[in-house]
Amino acid sequence: MGSWQRFLEKLIASMRQILGRKEKYADHLKMCPGCGRFVEASAKQCEYCDAAIAHVAVRADRGEDADVLPMTESVVAVFMLCVFFFALGAIVSSQSSENPRLGDVFAAYFSPNGEVLHNMGSSDPFSVFARGEGWRLLSYMFLHGNLIHILFNLSALAMLGPMVLQLFGLRRFWLIAFVTGVAGAAASTGLGALFWPHATVGFSGALFGFLGALWGFARREGDFTSAERWKRYMIYGNVIMIAVTFLGLAVDNLCHLGGMFAGMAMGYGLYDMQSSKMAKRVETVIVLGMFAILAFALYRIIPLTVLAP
Repeated sequence: MGSWQRFLEKLIASMRQILGRKEKYADHLKMCPGCGRFVEASAKQCEYCDAAIAHVAVRADRGEDADVLPMTESVVAVFMLCVFFFALGAIVSSQSSENPRLGDVFAAYFSPNGEVLHNMGSSDPFSVFARGEGWRLLSYMFLHGNLIHILFNLSALAMLGPMVLQLFGLRRFWLIAFVTGVAGAAASTGLGALFWPHATVGFSGALFGFLGALWGFARREGDFTSAERWKRYMIYGNVIMIAVTFLGLAVDNLCHLGGMFAGMAMGYGLYDMQSSKMAKRVETVIVLGMFAILAFALYRIIPLTVLAP
């Protein structure tokens, strides 16, 4: 079986899991929300960091990949979307002039130009509010301004993504990612329209949303040790990002804060892992609706990039 065929089968399986089918949970292991290590399902306290770990469930989809961290296909899917759009932006940027020099082509693969990112769905006040292109509040998440930007975000995703998957499950992983990402863009684009209009790209709004959700879960759980740890990560992350802006680098701190506060609220609200059938249906509709918006964004983007003369 080819690697692409195998990936497509995993993607289909993930969509089936979003719809609530074939869900199985391990009865012998669960993940500590504080350090991310696996302990016995009967344990009430982590043997590694002493954090409280009551009722944390771990998905175990048995098969040939049972030894791999469960449900990582969704994290890989985010990876692939980000890498695909970054590569596409670099290719289009390198072909934006009639006679590109070698240096221009090389630079494009490190930093796609702003016009190309706009055509691919970056979020900015004029496009969102004046032109009514609200889909940009979602499409911007998978775009990145330069090579360092995407490498930093993907590294953070590799650390935070699996933990959010384990604590909240597949459907809510996407729900948290989409909602906090949109909240980050709304904060950045909305306040930017009032003070300093600018374009927004990157998955970091959702990453800060993941941090906020992990904090909210631990806080609601009563695990104050883990909650304090996640709070420190949020504080340090924001302080570092704000400090970086004084070095002249473009960092959208409003997006980070908007995503983080939305994630904190979701961590509290989604604490109960055994939600009602109605709640699951609503969550499923929201997630599938977000995917539909992404599909519409692709419909708008392709004529301006791949099919552009």
